[in-house]
Amino acid sequence: MYYEYSEDQLIEQATEDVLKELGWQVITAWQNETFGENGLLGRDNKSEVVLEKHLLAALTL
Repeated sequence: MYYEYSEDQLIEQATEDVLKELGWQVITAWQNETFGENGLLGRDNKSEVVLEKHLLAALTL
């Protein structure tokens, strides 16, 4: 019997499900992300792991 396991099946999908249950908006951007100020997430490149614009807005609430 062969089972194919991937990071998406084991971790990423489970995490996404929990975040959605908690009311978070989940965006899967790894295949279709555009960069720049008007891009999908508003970051300049893949090395920006903290979305400062969204973090600062959340911290000032």
